[in-house]
Amino acid sequence: MIRVFILILFTFSFQLQNSFAQKGEPFVDRLFFGGNFGASFSSEFTSVDISPIIGYRFTEKFQAGPGIIYQYLSFQNLSTNNYGAKIFARYFLLPNIYAQTELENLNLKFFERDPTGKIVGNRRNVQSLFIGGGYRQMIGRLGGIDFQLLYNINQNRFSPYQNPLIRIGFVSGF
Repeated sequence: MIRVFILILFTFSFQLQNSFAQKGEPFVDRLFFGGNFGASFSSEFTSVDISPIIGYRFTEKFQAGPGIIYQYLSFQNLSTNNYGAKIFARYFLLPNIYAQTELENLNLKFFERDPTGKIVGNRRNVQSLFIGGGYRQMIGRLGGIDFQLLYNINQNRFSPYQNPLIRIGFVSGF
């Protein structure tokens, strides 16, 4: 399923890129960056999430690109660093409203008790496939804030997210 998603995304994007490039807009003008940053601190729990993206505007309505993910989590005397990568595609249905799909692979550390009762950490790759949409509020000509509502259709007991996933992020052109 994941390989088919990536193959369809890249095939579609290369076809769109050829038609878009013929308009003569420079490559750098079609690039944008953005992502999410989140943090939560308390006496018992700490969470930091940094997830930058770089995107490419294939047409006025279709955008796609990769991103990286870093998460630091600490609870009582246990802590972990989770990391991974993602690829997203979004299509603007209206000037500020878009549909989005995203494929993510995250390497997580799970804490479990072994048969002796000792807490041990085991690492595992977890894939998530998100579908949903968002609203972009432009700030100036090149920047904006994205509000997203996504649903993980590949959720299982190892998924680090609860449905629905709500994100607030930023985007800016070069």
